[in-house]
Amino acid sequence: NCDMSMASRRNDRNVQISRTQHFSRRRPAVRLCLLASFALLLRPAFTGYVRQRCPSTMTASQAGEAGWWDQLVWNAAETLGNARASLVGSEPEMPMGEAPISRDELVERLRADYDRNYFLTGDVDVPLYTDDCEFADPFTSFRGRQRFVQNLKNLAGGFITNFKVKLLEFSASEEQDPLLVRSRLLVQLELALPWKPLLGWVWGVEHRCASAMVNGTNSWQCFLHKESWEVSASEGVAMLFRPGKGLR
Repeated sequence: NCDMSMASRRNDRNVQISRTQHFSRRRPAVRLCLLASFALLLRPAFTGYVRQRCPSTMTASQAGEAGWWDQLVWNAAETLGNARASLVGSEPEMPMGEAPISRDELVERLRADYDRNYFLTGDVDVPLYTDDCEFADPFTSFRGRQRFVQNLKNLAGGFITNFKVKLLEFSASEEQDPLLVRSRLLVQLELALPWKPLLGWVWGVEHRCASAMVNGTNSWQCFLHKESWEVSASEGVAMLFRPGKGLR
């Protein structure tokens, strides 16, 4: 009985050590997840705050070109997100499907993406965008649909504990080609911090799309995805430090 008791205690210690080692291995991934999500979610607020306090960081034309601070925040967020993904792993790639073959199909599938809250869940209809589609926001832009898809997956990495989205506008222009689809949404996010802050602002997107031959088939795809944010810098920063009361 004594031998059995000692063996049991040794097993308990081994289990505890194993759990401690497992937690220690996970801690860097958790920290990177928090840092990456923090930077990605708050870039509108912090960029606006720095621009108000340090107008010299704006470009001379102030026509949407990214300044050094803008690029630093965006690149840091993207780098942290990629590092987190490499540590925690990623889900298997799903079959991509085909591009829309008509204007109406494109609009319908874009609308379905909003129903899935693609910008928060990462569940995006990839063939809606050309391989070299331009993705832009108020302070940076890049080309490449795969990079956009990866950034969405990074953002959906666990820092948001709850969210609520209200679609305010979704409209397609009467012009047939090129096509302009506009959207505006009220986005509210609850963050995984001890005081559970709530972030909320109006987020808009312009999708510019056209028809082209893809693999011998006439298809419709977006060549520009341009974001805009309607939030004051002071309010954006204040929301982060204000204790939340839950989504309503």
